[in-house]
Amino acid sequence: MLIQTAIQNYQVEGSSMVPTLMPGDCVLTNKVTYLHFNHRGYLDQIMEPNEHQNNKIFPLGAPERGDIVVFKYPYDLSRHFVKRVIGTPGDQITIENGSVSVNNEVIYEPYVNTQLSTSNMDPLILHSEEYFVLGDNRESSNDSRAWGPIKNEHILGKYWISYGSTLCDIAPIKTGNLR
Repeated sequence: MLIQTAIQNYQVEGSSMVPTLMPGDCVLTNKVTYLHFNHRGYLDQIMEPNEHQNNKIFPLGAPERGDIVVFKYPYDLSRHFVKRVIGTPGDQITIENGSVSVNNEVIYEPYVNTQLSTSNMDPLILHSEEYFVLGDNRESSNDSRAWGPIKNEHILGKYWISYGSTLCDIAPIKTGNLR
């Protein structure tokens, strides 16, 4: 029971994170990594509250650009997704011909085949507790380009490790799949 409180396994259903995660791969998610508290109390003396997080304190660190996160889909909390964090609170995100810019600087994304991605998006500024997430396989990903940013409350944990679908077949996942 304690292990399930800290770590959760899922199986990847779609191709939105190819080549990083393949359909059928199983992933372990660290659910403790993004644990956060309201700043009121003794933690104020130890750690600095984050102004972009409505002064919440993240003892192990808030989600950062490049992290792969598992989260609840904002419009159907029973569905779970896995995507990469591209923008964090306070960032401005723009997409031009598939190239993603954060705060007016094109970001380096070696995990994406940019030749296949041609999407565009007008500038979007992320508010407190908001994250912009994209799949690594941009042509096949339902992500923040379609439904906007996710919030702290949607994030279940940080992707930790994956293992092949053969092991998943031996111990099937019953709690849900990732898109």
